[in-house]
Amino acid sequence: MKKNISFVIILSGLIILSGAIKTQVIISYPFETKTEKRLILFYSPHDPITITNDDDFTDYLFPGSGTAGDPYIIEDYNITTTSNFGIHIYNTTKYFVIRNCYVDTHQHCIFISNVAEGTASIINNICSDSFAVGSGIHLSYSTGATLINNTCTENYFGISLYYSSGVTLTNNSCSNNALGIFLSSSPGATLTNNICINNWHGIYLDTSSGATLTNNTFFNSGLSIEEENMEDYLSYTLENNWVNDKLLGFFSNLNKVTFSEPIYGQLILINCNKMVISNQELSNTTIGLFLKWCETATISNNICNNNSGNGIYLGNCSDATLTDNTCSYKGSKGIYLVTSLGATLTDNTCTKSRDGICLSSSSGATLTNNICNDNYNDGISLSSSDCTLTDNTCNDNGYCGIRMSSSSNNILTQNTCKNNRWGIRLGGSDCLLTYNLLQENEEHGIVILSSSYRNTIHRNSFIDNNPGGSSQAYDEGENNTWYDVKRKKGNFWSDWDQSGSYFIDGRADSIDPYPLDKIPKRIDYNFVMLIPSIILLTILHKKYKKKKSRIYS
Repeated sequence: MKKNISFVIILSGLIILSGAIKTQVIISYPFETKTEKRLILFYSPHDPITITNDDDFTDYLFPGSGTAGDPYIIEDYNITTTSNFGIHIYNTTKYFVIRNCYVDTHQHCIFISNVAEGTASIINNICSDSFAVGSGIHLSYSTGATLINNTCTENYFGISLYYSSGVTLTNNSCSNNALGIFLSSSPGATLTNNICINNWHGIYLDTSSGATLTNNTFFNSGLSIEEENMEDYLSYTLENNWVNDKLLGFFSNLNKVTFSEPIYGQLILINCNKMVISNQELSNTTIGLFLKWCETATISNNICNNNSGNGIYLGNCSDATLTDNTCSYKGSKGIYLVTSLGATLTDNTCTKSRDGICLSSSSGATLTNNICNDNYNDGISLSSSDCTLTDNTCNDNGYCGIRMSSSSNNILTQNTCKNNRWGIRLGGSDCLLTYNLLQENEEHGIVILSSSYRNTIHRNSFIDNNPGGSSQAYDEGENNTWYDVKRKKGNFWSDWDQSGSYFIDGRADSIDPYPLDKIPKRIDYNFVMLIPSIILLTILHKKYKKKKSRIYS
């Protein structure tokens, strides 16, 4: 015990004596799975370093000669500044090492650009951008660099690479950044044993094909990959990566495989066919479930909550069925389909995201009985054609219950849009809106935008929308019809005075000449679908009785 007390007294004395010329920094890892702390002492205060050519290394009197065996050494500095750059090196051909530095700047802590291949090594530094607008470590046009054991916290980019191929990133820790590790146009990277915590994107690979990811760990973040073609997605190698203490699943070229055991923290499927994905808990990551170029996937009963990107993403897929999935809170979109044809979405719950369900260039979709409430923008956002939306509930969203843009030939029937800013906003042509309930929306229940034409709107119920306004609907398009031409039935308007036509706001000067005096009764489509079956069974039963009577007669 006395020895321990003596050691503490001696260590404290050394710290006090060194305080006049050195800086003490204590860094603790902000995650529960790693409990040790690094005590980093004796950084020397230093002004920002700017090196624009090889001669600047010697002007700074850094040790080394700039060769591969004897690189220039920049180490043990505390560079805390309001300048945009802490250490800025560009247009050099000499070998150099930046190590054991603490850098805190206004924008970029360590910024390396256009240095010769394989000459940059960045090791064991702590980088924090006080204003969270730049990068902890930035490399551009610097191939073959090595980044080892760096800690990058509270930056916009923890580590960012642009046009820097063949970079090695090992044992780096990136926490509380918007993007932990970001690679753009930087193919062939090797990422091993990196830890990414509390980032919107843990590792984001953008047109950086051929990367190898091994033993990387994500907490409250995950992996994002964005490539233009399938071959580039297939060029990635992922082994033994973890998301929230569960496996990161990355699979390609599978056929008729079922994922039903909840062992994954994030699932990425490329070019797979007839997949079944169910009962997964894919939450607190970047994109819970990511599918590209997959056919006939069945996705059911998955929970994809608290994801910073999307809950479920499908790109270039066909004939997918999504049922009973829950995607709530924080993310960009709960369920997001891009260029994915013929999808069926039923009984999904998408709340508290930026958009609940979003379909872009995804024609032929059927959306039935989905709940898309309390999203920041829209409940359902649709820029797709030939889709049918039935019995969806889109309430309490910040902008629209249902928004359509660049759409045609869509059918919206029996949807409920309450307490949004707008109920339905339509930008498109030849759409049918019928039996929808538009109630207590802050502005108009239905808005038809300019260049929208030949849409038909009838038997909808408009109740207490646009309070204090002159109309509950708005039309600035062309040749839109606000009634059933054949049966002379319009819409129900709670503020109609029971005489004459109902006038609709907007430069189209549209009217509903046949307002309804009561709320139209909605159709029970389940019952309607039963009618053909009942008729068929009745016919078969009669034929069976006739046949039986002939046999026994």
